[in-house]
Amino acid sequence: MKSARRSGLLPYSSVLAVVVAVLSMGAVSAYAAAANTVVATVSVGSNPNGVAVTPNGRYAYVVAGTNAVQVIDTSTNTVTSTISGFSAPIGVAITPDGQYAYVTNYGAFGAGNTVSQIRISDNTIIGSSIVTGSGPTAIAVTPDGAYVYVSNTGGNSVSVIQTSTNTVIATVPGLHAPKGIAITPNGNYVYVADFNFDKVQVIATSSNTVAATISLAAGAGPYGITVTPNGQYVYVANDLTNTVSVIATATNTVVGSPITTNSVPLGIAATPDGQYVYVALNGQSSVGVISTATNTLVSTVAAVGTSPFAIAISSNGQYAYVTNQGSSSVAVINLLATSSGSNIVLPPDIMQSVALPASGNCIGIDDKDLNWAGATSGGWTASWAQWMNAGKGGAVCNRFLAFNPTASNWFTRK
Repeated sequence: MKSARRSGLLPYSSVLAVVVAVLSMGAVSAYAAAANTVVATVSVGSNPNGVAVTPNGRYAYVVAGTNAVQVIDTSTNTVTSTISGFSAPIGVAITPDGQYAYVTNYGAFGAGNTVSQIRISDNTIIGSSIVTGSGPTAIAVTPDGAYVYVSNTGGNSVSVIQTSTNTVIATVPGLHAPKGIAITPNGNYVYVADFNFDKVQVIATSSNTVAATISLAAGAGPYGITVTPNGQYVYVANDLTNTVSVIATATNTVVGSPITTNSVPLGIAATPDGQYVYVALNGQSSVGVISTATNTLVSTVAAVGTSPFAIAISSNGQYAYVTNQGSSSVAVINLLATSSGSNIVLPPDIMQSVALPASGNCIGIDDKDLNWAGATSGGWTASWAQWMNAGKGGAVCNRFLAFNPTASNWFTRK
């Protein structure tokens, strides 16, 4: 279930207007800096936990302060909104269309047991709280935006929320203090860090049952978890052994030896191009950088703040946002090197539409079909709009393209 989704009739003129409007928004500039450099520190509420970035990269949502979520404007790296009304919130996830954020309410001693929904357009909590299992912690949305998966640390289960009704439609039992949760890009599987069992549980979304169980080293204490954009590997931060395990999704087996990181690895995230995995090292106030090509820790970003906890990376791969529980802040890390004395200017994400396939649906469209014009470099062409349905419009599938200056090409944002 890729994040392509079908829309209604869209005439050629409207499609072209969308592209022109996006291109005229202006690019985001990053001041000259070496790769993996902290370029800003944003003060937020006390004990910040989860963090998520909107698909367009405009805002970062941070669970911080007393029962609140704070919104950071990424263009200025300042808090522009504080949303109250939660109960000891921990995790946050944003829907692929960027319209909603879902927040887990762990509650005092696990008494919250709910998930709240934020409407991003006006940063308002909408609807009633969604009752889940005990102690909801981590949260993730399927690529098609249809479902939300929640790990219930106190309830030893995973709740499945249908976003069209905001009701729990299934509960997956049999886990033991589950923590991090991540979904494969095709939406077929959910990987859950099963903390007390030293395992990773694999849930099939077609049946919402455990399809596989992967054993890690004894006493590992798996906490954070992330899936690479190509869906081939899962990286697991092991809290208690100071390591990161790598799992091949094709066989659901551990690959190689655990990667030594030291100092309590917790939050973990893969870059959109899949070349690196960043992990928050809670015990040494730094962020580790793992090369996925070699599965080794290749560098460390120092002085990000005290007790880093969670990490989120912008869709274009430019910035990482790291919550620091001990210093009540969010560190903004520039992941990409820029030329000395100059600025790098990244074009914003581009919405691209292609004709609905003759058979099947948007899910069946490959990346190569979406970027059929073969756009490279920092430029972009709207010529694809002239091709779509011979310029007559019609039902289309929408996706977003982001530019990767390191590889000097565009890629389809998952």
